[in-house]
Amino acid sequence: MPLSASFLERNASKLFWGLFVLQVLSWTIIPALVQPNAPLDVIEGFAWGREWPLGTYKHPPLAAWMQEAIYHLLGTCPLGYNFLNALCTGIALWAVYRTGWLLAGKAQGLLAAALAQSILYFNLLSAQFNPNVLQLMFWALGGYAFTHALIREKLKYWLLLGVVFALGLYGKYEMGLLGLIFAAFLLLHPQGRKSFATPGPYVALFTTVVLFLPQLLWLIQNDFLPFSYAVNRAKVSKNAVDQVFYPLRFLGAQLADFLPALIGSALLLLPLNKTQARPSLKKDLLFWLAFIPLAFLVTLALVAGRHLKDMWGMPFLSFIPLWLITHFSLRWDRLRIFAIYWGGIFVLTLALFVGNLTFAIPWGFKPPRGHFPGQELSTLIHQEWHKKTPSPLVYVVGDTWLAGNVAFYSREKTGRPHVWIDADTAISPWIDPQKVKKTGAVLIWNGSQPPEWLSHFPKARRQKAFELQWKPGGKAKPVEIGWALLPAAPASR
Repeated sequence: MPLSASFLERNASKLFWGLFVLQVLSWTIIPALVQPNAPLDVIEGFAWGREWPLGTYKHPPLAAWMQEAIYHLLGTCPLGYNFLNALCTGIALWAVYRTGWLLAGKAQGLLAAALAQSILYFNLLSAQFNPNVLQLMFWALGGYAFTHALIREKLKYWLLLGVVFALGLYGKYEMGLLGLIFAAFLLLHPQGRKSFATPGPYVALFTTVVLFLPQLLWLIQNDFLPFSYAVNRAKVSKNAVDQVFYPLRFLGAQLADFLPALIGSALLLLPLNKTQARPSLKKDLLFWLAFIPLAFLVTLALVAGRHLKDMWGMPFLSFIPLWLITHFSLRWDRLRIFAIYWGGIFVLTLALFVGNLTFAIPWGFKPPRGHFPGQELSTLIHQEWHKKTPSPLVYVVGDTWLAGNVAFYSREKTGRPHVWIDADTAISPWIDPQKVKKTGAVLIWNGSQPPEWLSHFPKARRQKAFELQWKPGGKAKPVEIGWALLPAAPASR
C-alpha cells in the first residue's frame, strides 16, 4: 500500500472527526452570522413545534419537535436552528464513513464521506433545517444499520434498524420507500433470504411498528392528510412527453447536485480501472444502497406520470461515492490533489452561501428570506397590540411566513403566540375558533389586498398597513404588510 494510503488508513478516524467538526461548526456559525432572519422552513417548523403535534398537514412531527426543543434551550438565537441542520449532515457523513469502513476499509470510508460532503445536499441545499435534512440523516443511518445487520449478523443492528426506520418515518414518510427497498433486497438476494431464519428482520419490523403506531393512528384519524398534500404537489403529466421529460429533468437535477462529488471522484479514479472483486454480499449491498432507491423512485414517477420535486432526491445520493471508489481502482498518488480540490469546494460552497446573502439585495436580485425584517415586524405588531389591550397576544392568523415570523420573534412572557395558518382549522387543528374570538387575535397578510379568509372575522378592525425595509435595503422593494386586529370578546357578566 503506498505511503499516502497507509497514512490515510492509520489516521482515518482522526481525519474523519476533523471533517465532522469542520462541517458542523462551519454550517452552524456562518449561516448564523450572515442570515439574520430564520428561513421559511425553519419559521414553519417553529409554528408547528409550538403545538407539539403528532402530525401536520405536510409532514410528520419530528423536525418540529426538535426545533421546539432547541428553542427552549437557545430561544431565537440562529445558532440553535442552524446547529440542527449541520448536525444532521454531520451524522449522515458519519454513517457513510462507518458503512464504508465495514464494506471496504477505513481509508475508503473516509474518502467516501469527504466526497459525500461535496454533494450540494450536504452544504448549500441543507442550510435550513427541515424534514428533507432530517431524511438525509436517517437514510444514511438506515444504510449503516442494514449493512451491519446483514454482515455482522448481530441482533443489536436489527434493533437499531427498527429504531432508525421508526424515527425516519417521524421525520418524513419517504422513509417508507427505503423500507420497501431493503425488504426487496432481503427477498431477492440469497443471503438476504437466509436472514428470515433469524429473529433479526422480525425484531426490526416489530420495533418499527410499535414506535410508529401513535403516528399511524394520527394518520388514520386525519384521513392521511399529509399524503394528500404530497400527491397534490406531485403534479400529473399532461402528455407522454411530459411523463418522460420530468423524471429525466429530476435526474438531471440530481446529477447537477452530485457534480462536485463526481469531479472529485474523477480525480481519484481516472482513467477508470475496474476492481477485480468477486461478487459478494458487500458488493451487492453497496450497489443496492447507491442506485436502487433513486432508480425505483424515477421508475415510479414514469409509470404514475407524476412530476418529482428536485429536493425529494436529497437522501438518494449519499452512498454513490462509496460505490464509485470501491468499484474502480483508486489512484492513491492523487490524494494530495484531491485534498486541495476538496478544500476548495468546501470553501467555495460557504462563499456562495455568504455571497448570496450578502450581495443579492444590493445587486438588485430577489431578496433572500434570510434578510426579511421578521423581528421588526413582530415588534411592531406587538407594540400595536399592547396599545389597545393589556392582554398578551395569544393568536396570530395568516400565512405560515408572516404569522410565523410574528410568533417566532415574539417576546410575550406567556409564551409565543399560536399560529392559525390561513384561518384554516383543517391545517391548524390545534386552534379552537371560539377561544380565538374570546381572546382576540392579530390577522396579517401580504400587500394591500386582504385575503378571502378575512371575511370569516366580521368584527376584525383593519389597521394602517406597515411598510418595512429588507435588511440591507438596497434596491429591494419594501415589504407591505396589511393587518387587522380582532378584539377580545367582552367578558360575560
